[in-house]
Amino acid sequence: MPFGQAELDRYLFEHKITGPANDYIRGAAAGLSRDVRPSGFASKCVEYQSHKMGVTVSTESDTGEYVFARKLEYDPQVLGYYEQPPKVELHRQTKRGYKRLTSYHPDFLVLRLDGPIAVQVKKANELVGLVASSPDWAQEVDGRYRDLPAEEKFAALQLRHIVAAIGPADQQSAANITLLLRSVRTMMDVEDVERRAAAHLDKHGILSLAELANALGLHDYTPLIRLIANNTLCTDIERYSLAHPTTCCVALDPQLLSSDVAGAWAELRLSKPGSGELCASQSALPLAKHLAKGIEAVNALGRGRNDRTARRWKAKIRQAAAEGVSPIIAMSRDYSRRGNRNAKRKEAVELATQHIKQMWGSGLRPRALYRLHRNGEECERLGTQPVSRPTYYKLIASLAGELAFERGGNRAKNAAQPPSPIEDRALRAERPFELATCDHYLCDIHVVVMGANNVSYAMQPWLTVLRDVATTSVLAFWLQLRSPSRRSVALVFRQCVRNHGRLPERTVVDSGSDFRSNYFSALAAHCSMDLMSRPAGHPRYGSEAERYFGQFKDLWLSARAGNRVDIREVRSVSGSHRPEKRACITLLDLWDDLLTFNEWLDEYTTDSALASPATRMREGLARFSCSGIETVYDDRFIIASAVDDAQYTLDPTHGLHIGAFHYWHPDLSRVTCRKVPVRIDPQNPYQIYALALDRWITCQASPAPSHAKKSVLEQLVDGAVLLAGPDLRNAVRADADRGLVQAITTRSNAGSIPLPPAAIHADLPTQLAEDKDIFDEIARDELPCLPEASWA
Repeated sequence: MPFGQAELDRYLFEHKITGPANDYIRGAAAGLSRDVRPSGFASKCVEYQSHKMGVTVSTESDTGEYVFARKLEYDPQVLGYYEQPPKVELHRQTKRGYKRLTSYHPDFLVLRLDGPIAVQVKKANELVGLVASSPDWAQEVDGRYRDLPAEEKFAALQLRHIVAAIGPADQQSAANITLLLRSVRTMMDVEDVERRAAAHLDKHGILSLAELANALGLHDYTPLIRLIANNTLCTDIERYSLAHPTTCCVALDPQLLSSDVAGAWAELRLSKPGSGELCASQSALPLAKHLAKGIEAVNALGRGRNDRTARRWKAKIRQAAAEGVSPIIAMSRDYSRRGNRNAKRKEAVELATQHIKQMWGSGLRPRALYRLHRNGEECERLGTQPVSRPTYYKLIASLAGELAFERGGNRAKNAAQPPSPIEDRALRAERPFELATCDHYLCDIHVVVMGANNVSYAMQPWLTVLRDVATTSVLAFWLQLRSPSRRSVALVFRQCVRNHGRLPERTVVDSGSDFRSNYFSALAAHCSMDLMSRPAGHPRYGSEAERYFGQFKDLWLSARAGNRVDIREVRSVSGSHRPEKRACITLLDLWDDLLTFNEWLDEYTTDSALASPATRMREGLARFSCSGIETVYDDRFIIASAVDDAQYTLDPTHGLHIGAFHYWHPDLSRVTCRKVPVRIDPQNPYQIYALALDRWITCQASPAPSHAKKSVLEQLVDGAVLLAGPDLRNAVRADADRGLVQAITTRSNAGSIPLPPAAIHADLPTQLAEDKDIFDEIARDELPCLPEASWA
């Protein structure tokens, strides 16, 4: 049962919390004191779907607060928790020793069985720097960190304050907790497995999870993981990874896991990974080419060489022997330090470097920059020659990362930054459907979408893809002709449920308006899916989807007619030969292309992978069937994924008039209200959902029966064209209007000779008195004399 208002009142009464502490806790329960949204910081904001609280918990970092929230969700000592509680005012000491009044927001207010606690979450490596640089921070003997001003302030509020240090062990436990919670929510009978596992472990004491599963004849580890979640089996979730069963030790007695037995067992039977760091002797090893010269020098001494150089070599060998270094290493290691690495023309290099720093933000190309530097007056004034062009270009390459912001803003600066340390990164997803990325891409190809007015209309479609991170398999995709919106998100997740019967546990998205909409957050909360918003201007945080777009563009679209992959070639051709004029494939063809490309890509094994995405997906789901969020594609999910539109006026004789169609359902005749809330189906243009008579009613337009008889792909393409937005319809309507005007003008010019203006004047009689013979009038007229001419 979620922790609600009644549970909070009971908690405050049982713990006898009154005064400032009561007010602060109730203020935290009232709502967030500040909004959590993506920013320029390199961290992912996460909307965590908490079952313990029954609400969405907003966290600021996937490696900090999100890790701590999952631990709170699994901790039986925690009854409830609130993120972003009210701020407090406290004094912190500056670098100069002055006291300054600042605002402080704790990350969580945790209601434990032993009392409420205000918690500040920090990474362990950050806390080491804070303790060393600020007197406001301290570290106890047991390793706990303290924020002294925050403790003093919350002590005045009659509350405790602690600092939670998040390290690699906490990230590992959070990943295991996610899998444990997934196994608990899976409908599965584990009584027989529990009995057999207890008997086998009672005999052997400690085993790996893989060995226990093999002994019980299990291919799926979900029953055993659920026994760990129920505390029937014991393991160390901070030390082992449940996603790697061969190295995860389990036992019935937790004392076995905390004693030397587990360490000795792991040392004997499991491979112990190294730290990845070289010892001092290994890091001092010279290169092969330098080692060869050292061997040659030692051999020369062995052959009896005796000169000044040989005496210097012998002295070096004696000095190295005192340090415990072999003669060959002693004679080899100095070669790597030979050569003068200082600039030969220091003044010229410094002048060129200063010029690059001043002018790089102007956007000029390197060739233009060097021309300005070479012909400038600064070199002549200092009496030095400018550096050569290759040297100038090398300086640009060395300064490109430092000056990336001046050249291209935050996005270029983030792209030029070096990778973060491995130990500081979030743990990579190990299971299928554990983590996925979703993004949009304007395809670099023109497809024929409609034929009208004797013209073929071509457009660039938008591709929305949902890609699994652990297996790199494409879970779902969708093509449409309108710009990305809430409909794109709904369609791709609908397709994922249709294809796999489940949704990813976490999804990484960017900061687009479609992903930041209330609709998408409500859909994720309905499906219990965590949303991770990547920081603004950091495309590498969604690299899986971005890499797929690059593969599809380079490997497939570049070989199809009507593509615009080579932008330079597109700009250099005439209008009659542009890609939109060469478009010959339809939207249906592109849909088939994507199906074929994804099928090939699922079997393609990269150099950094040990198996294809399809194999990893198949084996991963067989081992962890609880991965992902099992979702049934029923009416409830369809209506939940429909897009909220507006309230429309109900016409009793025609129904709901939306766009070009009238939608009707017999139950609408019993509706008494004039306005009806409507949800638009993002896929079927002939179907909407109206909230009437306290339920959602499916209303359809007249073409709906005919639309249902088409194939699935034909329905998808027809819906994409009809829901393409105003651009296509306006273009077709404008061409039709021009054709109509042209036809009217042609018929007007081809008709009978119009009467002179006097014949249609209003003052003339409607009927002449008598008909006149025009030949008689011509006979009475005098003919004019023609001029004479002769051939001479």
